[in-house]
Amino acid sequence: MKKFVPILLVMFLVHAMLPASAAAAQFPDIKGHWAETYIVSLSGAGYINGYPDGTFKPDAPMTRAEFTTLLISSMGLKSQAANTDSFKDISKHWGKNYINEAAKRGVLIPSEYPEGLVPDGNIKRSEAAAMLIRALGEKPDTGALPPFTDLANVEKSMYKAHIKRAFDLKLLSGFPGGEFQPFTDMTRAQVAKVITDFLGLYDGSSPVITVPPVSGDITSIAVGEDKFSLSRNPVTFKFAYSSVPLSSIIVKGDQVTVNGTYNFFLNSPLGNPDLIINNNLYIISKYTVSGDILVAFPQSRNINSLEISGYKYNTDFVQLFINSAYGDYYLADMQIIDEYTVKVDGKTYDLNDDRLTIALGGNFYDIIRINLSSSANPLVLEETTRVIVDGMRFSDISAIIVEDGSLPLKNIDEIKFLIDSKTYQLRDVVIDGSGNFTVSRKTYPLDDVYMYIDGQSYTIEDISLYREKFIFYCVESDNSDLVMVNNKYRDVEDIEIIKGTTVYDLDEVLVISRNLVRIENKQYTVDSTFKARMDGKLYDIDRIDYDLRLDIVKMTLTEAKDSSLGNQPQRIIFYVDDKKYQEGVKSDTEIYVNRNWIDFDRITIIDPATFDYKGKNYDLIDADIRLDDEEFTVVDTSWTGYRQIFSIYME
Repeated sequence: MKKFVPILLVMFLVHAMLPASAAAAQFPDIKGHWAETYIVSLSGAGYINGYPDGTFKPDAPMTRAEFTTLLISSMGLKSQAANTDSFKDISKHWGKNYINEAAKRGVLIPSEYPEGLVPDGNIKRSEAAAMLIRALGEKPDTGALPPFTDLANVEKSMYKAHIKRAFDLKLLSGFPGGEFQPFTDMTRAQVAKVITDFLGLYDGSSPVITVPPVSGDITSIAVGEDKFSLSRNPVTFKFAYSSVPLSSIIVKGDQVTVNGTYNFFLNSPLGNPDLIINNNLYIISKYTVSGDILVAFPQSRNINSLEISGYKYNTDFVQLFINSAYGDYYLADMQIIDEYTVKVDGKTYDLNDDRLTIALGGNFYDIIRINLSSSANPLVLEETTRVIVDGMRFSDISAIIVEDGSLPLKNIDEIKFLIDSKTYQLRDVVIDGSGNFTVSRKTYPLDDVYMYIDGQSYTIEDISLYREKFIFYCVESDNSDLVMVNNKYRDVEDIEIIKGTTVYDLDEVLVISRNLVRIENKQYTVDSTFKARMDGKLYDIDRIDYDLRLDIVKMTLTEAKDSSLGNQPQRIIFYVDDKKYQEGVKSDTEIYVNRNWIDFDRITIIDPATFDYKGKNYDLIDADIRLDDEEFTVVDTSWTGYRQIFSIYME
């Protein structure tokens, strides 16, 4: 059972976090503050002090050194001088004894700060979560994260498992908007509350001192030309999705056992765990053993994490853009070849010629070169303008140029994009600096996109990104090649109208008004004798009309359930000399009918030997068919009914 340590019972554990102190009751700037009670309690217990001017500054950020000192003191631990400092940048710092004690207790992990702790840097919420969980002796929780509204940012944090555990323990909660903000600085007021809550959970036992040395048969790991001593370099093996910090390694025969649980085999091309040393993630093709050295043969070298301005990022969640184009790539996908050469998805890029950009915390950075000697941040970066806009707004558009003039943006009410027969709002699309559109993780060139501005259709000739805003260069277009079917845009060529057994292209049908059409100079009311064919399926026409505002035919269709025309083949295969020549009807597939070559999809198959064209039956046997500008004669056919495959044999 846990022992709860009331703050007032540990008042003798006094520490001076700052040079001067002030009594809690005398802090003039905390009266009425939401954290006043927590600040007064901690100050009264001697854990936290004010500034020389008598203020507390509750909304000022707290540094790593201050947070570490406060946490270690509240745990009742004494800071003692260490023979060696745990971090290279604390030798003359006022808080170094507390920092060394935290490292000794495993509350701070030096390998997570390979370039130094930066003790006067502000403590982030994610870092605080990790330190608090370790101080409690709790284990990080790798389960599903809480539904934070900024879940993508939480996923980027190396401490996401600690965040989940801290959230479950109610040590750290989200903000009113539902976000966690893992990379936000903690204020002195927030820390006062967190430490108060921590003391309610702390049972007085200190965490295990340091990580035990690596035991077993191996003392070093050689990766390529580099050799790493296990006594000085923390090593992590990655088995599938499990990251396993090394504590023991045993070699027995051709099998290696890590931490008594995880196994892999020597001289095997399969099942080799990845290796993380000093922030380098090595993909290993084979392991061997030479004496007490584990020899790893690296297949590639990647970056495990990235630290920028005190923020740590998991490279699995850092987006990577190649030559300003949006793609499904992340920094973890980038293999390091040398200082200026990288490989992504099997393709090699030269940083002198190619532009590789990453997105961090809403900012964009070009990768200039790789610093092979650095472990915390091996990338030499240069901040740049954004290369994509995700979830556009009107304010992201600088101008829309139409021929010789520009549209007045203030007069525009609505902008939509037609992509792959579907319409999307501005906020639904991602546009990159190369002019590509991405929706639902699929990318389209601007040639495949129509822009609708207050109902008027435009083709997009070019897009430029200038000062982080887009300029669209457009040409006004009509909708003659489009039709709206069940509120979705389709190409006119996708739709056929069938009257009786006669098939017409939609552009041969003039829509006069609702359900009133003209075909071959005759006017008809659309009834049950009319059908529509789309994507190889037959539909009843519930409604067909012409929208004058959008200048487009609109149709409402329902899939037909009973019709003799519904029994059309789902697949047509053409054979020449008993060998498959073509599967499916293409745009240039034609049949010779009544002294004219017509598109093959204009006919209706009546039976294996007969087809219909404009209400008249013709023999399919001996008919001439043209494929790829070559003419053939039909000698036989077969129709596999249950599979709806129609085979046409020609010579």
